Amino acid sequence: MAFIEHGTKFLKEFGSAIGKPAALVELAARRQAKFLRGMRAASCVFEKKAA
Repeated sequence: MAFIEHGTKFLKEFGSAIGKPAALVELAARRQAKFLRGMRAASCVFEKKAA
């Protein structure tokens, strides 16, 4: 897959903000937004899974 394709997929999954779920919740509150795109992707990437 080319760099541009990876970047496009990344932006579609995360939207305009990337980070840990707690940081995204904080950002949504500061922006007075009900939600931010990318919470599921952030959980998959940044949170530890139980063994």
